[in-house]
Amino acid sequence: MSANRKPRCFVAMAFDHGDTDRLFDNAILPVLKANGVVPVIINRREDNRDINQQIIEQLEACDFCITDLTYARPSVYFEAGYAQRAVEVIYTARSDHLHKNQPDGLRVHFDLQMKPLIRWTTPGDKGFPDRLDRRIKSTFLRKWNRLQKWKEAEKRQRDDFAHMPLAERLTKLRRGAVGAISKLGFCEWIPLAGPSYLSADPIGYRQLLPRVGAFRWVMAQRRDRRLLQVVSIRVEDSVTLKKLRDEFQYRFVSLRYPQHLDGGEMVKERSPVNRTVEHHVLCSIRPVPQSRIMSALPSLSWDSANSRYSTAIDWSYRGHRKGKSRDWVNVDITVARVLYVYFIDGIRSLPEFQNRIGSISEQIVNNQQRPVQHRG
Repeated sequence: MSANRKPRCFVAMAFDHGDTDRLFDNAILPVLKANGVVPVIINRREDNRDINQQIIEQLEACDFCITDLTYARPSVYFEAGYAQRAVEVIYTARSDHLHKNQPDGLRVHFDLQMKPLIRWTTPGDKGFPDRLDRRIKSTFLRKWNRLQKWKEAEKRQRDDFAHMPLAERLTKLRRGAVGAISKLGFCEWIPLAGPSYLSADPIGYRQLLPRVGAFRWVMAQRRDRRLLQVVSIRVEDSVTLKKLRDEFQYRFVSLRYPQHLDGGEMVKERSPVNRTVEHHVLCSIRPVPQSRIMSALPSLSWDSANSRYSTAIDWSYRGHRKGKSRDWVNVDITVARVLYVYFIDGIRSLPEFQNRIGSISEQIVNNQQRPVQHRG
């Protein structure tokens, strides 16, 4: 159980009755304390505010609720229903209040008799504390302890990442991103540097991984007949406005010189690429404000359903090649480009980053989003 905070249990029951008060003091309260749970009882709090305000506030802050339906008090029914919207509710009731011959003011409502009630006969019912203890442990506490372990592991991962040297963080993130996308069949990567390729020859995935930490930006392609699929990855400490405008805009959004389309080579082909689907992943350890993205890349539209930006543009190129008669002929090439841009920012740990890259990988594979309207 987390050392930072103990779980809180809102107790809803008809207090100010001799039997229910004794049940709480002699059975419910000891079980809660034995399990490290903080009980919340509204009529035993010192607070001058409106009682209804206190009830709502404490119900929203509790982690689970114990509701005793004895005496069928309407306020208890309300508190149970309000709590059940968001947290686990454990129901208890005095056994004789479940009988049909009880008057309406005492009998537990029929709908709630369908709940897995923990019954008690008298405030001294010796079996009730054990039954309540087992129910708390098998339902709420099992989930709570699992959640606390997950939170503690997450905190350790974030602490380890925060204390890692920046160069090591960037290297691990780049390797993780390239490794995840390579599983989709993008196995030949080109490191990008300056206005042209760093190397004329693609680097295989396994060759690239040991060196990927040195490359801020890499790109891979996969061609299926006249369709070219492109993935680019950039990992930085911070993605600034200048980097977005001067580098990403220049490399990929620019209509004249997109990084992955070589008009001169395409002119030589008989069936050049006529369509691209591009996925560009920009990763920043520091947060990137949305206002910065839209300022640098106003042509992109936000796709809230897929948590990414997108646009569609046509790229044209005119070149010359020798025809069958050996005369030079004009060749016009038009490529319909669909661009998806993903931002992973505010990176706090390696597992969190891998989860977010995994989500992008699924989108690349499935790619079942609505068509993007061409702006041409």
